[in-house]
Amino acid sequence: MADPLEIDVRAVLPRERHPLIFATFDRLAPGEAFVLINDHEPKPLYYQFQAERAGEVQWEPLEDGPERWVVRIGKVKVAESDHVPATQRPTQPLRDEHRELLPHIERLRELGEAASETDGELFGRLDAAVDFLEHHLLVHAQAEERVLYPEVGALMGAELATATMSRDHVEVDRLTRQLAALRTPLAERLPAPADRASLQRLAYGLYALVTVHFAKEEEVYLPLLDSRLTPERARELFAALERAESEIREAQTP
Repeated sequence: MADPLEIDVRAVLPRERHPLIFATFDRLAPGEAFVLINDHEPKPLYYQFQAERAGEVQWEPLEDGPERWVVRIGKVKVAESDHVPATQRPTQPLRDEHRELLPHIERLRELGEAASETDGELFGRLDAAVDFLEHHLLVHAQAEERVLYPEVGALMGAELATATMSRDHVEVDRLTRQLAALRTPLAERLPAPADRASLQRLAYGLYALVTVHFAKEEEVYLPLLDSRLTPERARELFAALERAESEIREAQTP
């Protein structure tokens, strides 16, 4: 058997990487695979595959940093009787929302990289990151605290079942406030070495924290909800999440 195709995306522009990877995967026949070489842990890519190609992908890490990450990505053939289409999972609306957030989370890593370089767009990157965190990710987190986590606690019979997840939200909020505080000095002058160090620390910290947080939701809590929620209850739950997000955004409006 021939060695699988290698796709090295380290020299590919970040915005072009995921489309290239998915196009390569979609061209595979069942049973075929390719090897992905990346310059960071491809967790967001993994969750995007789970959301968009659920039941079709085989993910096999081969090399785990620190300078490069290598994953064998294969296409598997799943019998109709063994595979529940992703769109039928009760938690699919939340998985879809996560998928929409992933490109923005990836930009936190890119912001960390740009902090150590001469980048004339650094302030714009910072401003966009803070806007995403304050008006999208933290809104999503607050809605989960109101609606989703109490549901998980009730299903598990433990009110504090999601306490560690709530602590993640507190830390994301704290780091976001620190990141936002950098906007004022960077709007008035060129970044000093200390500014760049702080920006890099915060951007990488937020990227790692949010990536792991999504991993815990996708791998632990959402499968629990999938196994326990009726379709009707799931619809009620996600309608309540949407209402909560709308109310939180309205409260943010001056």
